[in-house]
Amino acid sequence: MQAQNIIGVKELRTNLDHYINMVQNGEELTVVKRSKVVFKISPVDEEWETVGDFIQIKKGGISGKKLLAMLKNGQDDIQIIAIKRRSEKTYK
Repeated sequence: MQAQNIIGVKELRTNLDHYINMVQNGEELTVVKRSKVVFKISPVDEEWETVGDFIQIKKGGISGKKLLAMLKNGQDDIQIIAIKRRSEKTYK
């Protein structure tokens, strides 16, 4: 049985990359704040499917606010913008 990794919120923030690597390597973390458990972090046990690549819409991605606005207008808007951006790159 694996030893439980208990860390504080401040420790998690300070050394986030280290703990991300631990989780990616299969370890689970229990995060505490003032000696009370606030959440657990565990590795993803399934493959995730890429639904959309918003970097294709705008280099560096798009803001959450803009994404929500686009989703309210329907997914076709996202596809149209992605196609338009690709076309602009192709012709420049």
